[in-house]
Amino acid sequence: MLNIATEKMHRLRDALMQVNQLADSNGRAIAAETEADMTAMLQRFEPFAETLFLTMLSDGAADEDELLALHGGLHILSNGSLHQQMIEAMLRRFALNVQQQGVEYRLQVIGAHLCRDQADREIAFKLAATVALANNKIEDAEERFLVTMAEYFGISAKRSQVLLGEI
Repeated sequence: MLNIATEKMHRLRDALMQVNQLADSNGRAIAAETEADMTAMLQRFEPFAETLFLTMLSDGAADEDELLALHGGLHILSNGSLHQQMIEAMLRRFALNVQQQGVEYRLQVIGAHLCRDQADREIAFKLAATVALANNKIEDAEERFLVTMAEYFGISAKRSQVLLGEI
């Protein structure tokens, strides 16, 4: 069983709900000043965004706190570069992907996209755990989802616990 409801996890969740910064894989703040920048930012951003979206749906219901955490997380990940309409369009596309392909397939796709970078997989896992904790409780379905995600992302159960403890 994952120990997700840690004090550190609560702090990260609160930070996600408050908003404003994440860096690219080279430590630079993500910002989109041109169309090319926006395209590059979206390519980097979408696997994390979809991971958060899938996590929100994992217990079968998206409550207001989880939705708030998701929007805060997406705002952080985009460094405020995405307009609300863009985020809503992205969420609709993610919902359609799930409807057409299923959650496990989407996890496989995301895991394959993130497989090149262990740090990215681990960041996605940590962010997903914060969304699961957004309503101050972890449902059994959310915990099962995080375990499944860790498997698809190549994160061992032992490493999952270490990551949760680092937050």
